[in-house]
Amino acid sequence: MNTAPIIMLLLMSLSMLLGVPASYAQNYKITEAQNVTYNEIGVSTEVTVILVFPAPITEGAIDRGHPDLATSAVPGVKNVLRVKAKSLNMPNTTLTVFTTDGRIYFLKVHVDPAPTQTVYSFAAVTSVPTQAIYDDSRLTESQIAEAAKVLVATAPHQRRPASAKKGGMKARITGVFQKQGVLFFKVHVNNTSAIDYPINLLQCYIRDRTTAKRTAIMEKAVEPLHLAYTPESAVPAGNSIEIVIAVEQFTISDNKYFFIELFEKNGDRPLAIKIRGTDLLRARLF
Repeated sequence: MNTAPIIMLLLMSLSMLLGVPASYAQNYKITEAQNVTYNEIGVSTEVTVILVFPAPITEGAIDRGHPDLATSAVPGVKNVLRVKAKSLNMPNTTLTVFTTDGRIYFLKVHVDPAPTQTVYSFAAVTSVPTQAIYDDSRLTESQIAEAAKVLVATAPHQRRPASAKKGGMKARITGVFQKQGVLFFKVHVNNTSAIDYPINLLQCYIRDRTTAKRTAIMEKAVEPLHLAYTPESAVPAGNSIEIVIAVEQFTISDNKYFFIELFEKNGDRPLAIKIRGTDLLRARLF
């Protein structure tokens, strides 16, 4: 059975979902034997699975079949993708990756609490030795971590910082910085209550503004590249801490907000800081 027409139809649909022009999708000449690679991988919530491709991953051309499937790039490396499951209850799903050499990698993904294989190399597909392809213009993981340490001690510069407060807790953005394709958000968290605030989860996402109750809310997760806490990931009663969050550089339109949300372990005092697109455009170089 010739599945090329079916794959092309799926590819065109993916291009619309990813915001890639249809003409771009058509440039991928689909032949089942040459350009599409199929595989199946098992992922867990505790172990990161690494995918290494023979060519750089096309920017913005990764499609996750389910929101509980998390993917993230390795800073400074163009052909490596990290994959994890956000929940052990994630159903079987798919992951599609486009690379700059015109290939498409269609992967079936299932939950495996203890995967025996954690690194997948696709070198055999093209007979090209697969190794990390570094992008000299991007910060490496160690450089991002070092920059976060520097920013912890940097003076605040936001005149009217975005903030959130609840139950004696207050979190506010004290600085937005950018360096070589990475945005850094400095967050000051203050606890004026008599109860400690252990941080159970920190998540970032982009959400559409809503103007009516029936308006659909669209969210897009933004995976942090690095988190730095000073002195620790808990806010003692009557004290404060600094957090630096590093993410891939991005911008948003006027009808969207970027959120940084903190969740309390065994508590009910979530703090969701709402950041406008204009705040991102004022990010300071350092």
